[in-house]
Amino acid sequence: MKKTKAKAKSKKLYSFNAQTDKKLRHNISIASILTAAAMLVIGFFIVPIRALYDVPTLGAFIWRAVIIVLGMAVCLAVHEEIHIIALKRVTGKKADTGFDNAYPYIGSSDTFEKGSYLIISLSPIVIIGVLLLALLFLVPISWFWVVYIILIMHISGSVGDFYCAYKIITEKNSIRIKDEGRSVEIWKA
Repeated sequence: MKKTKAKAKSKKLYSFNAQTDKKLRHNISIASILTAAAMLVIGFFIVPIRALYDVPTLGAFIWRAVIIVLGMAVCLAVHEEIHIIALKRVTGKKADTGFDNAYPYIGSSDTFEKGSYLIISLSPIVIIGVLLLALLFLVPISWFWVVYIILIMHISGSVGDFYCAYKIITEKNSIRIKDEGRSVEIWKA
């Protein structure tokens, strides 16, 4: 009952939804492409791209391609699972999950303070990013691009999470955040 009273006193400042806001969806897509392109260029300076194709047989090349696709799928599943675990740790409740237009979403009817929301939003990026970066140093140079492509897809695919975190970090008001998975509402605390 206290949550309802507190919410009644607070004021909704704004909301955003990349699924329904075409301009926002477009901007996030462009930012994702630019992020991937920048990371690709950086990779060219670290290890020549020919290392990806320098394999003895066509079967070895196909195996690398399969590993990249499977790695990206596992990365996506683990990314979303980390969101679920982080949300459960913060709220003590099960997350609302689903797919909307082929995009997975994780949400909650609860509201969060900035710090808690940033942990939920950014923990998959940090955890998986650190693991993939560490893996880059462990694999032979011939496997650099296999891991690096998975890292590129992970970071560029997380641009929506970065956008949400940016909006929260730059908010000057004392706020509460409600992220139901498809839309994010910013409430004055």
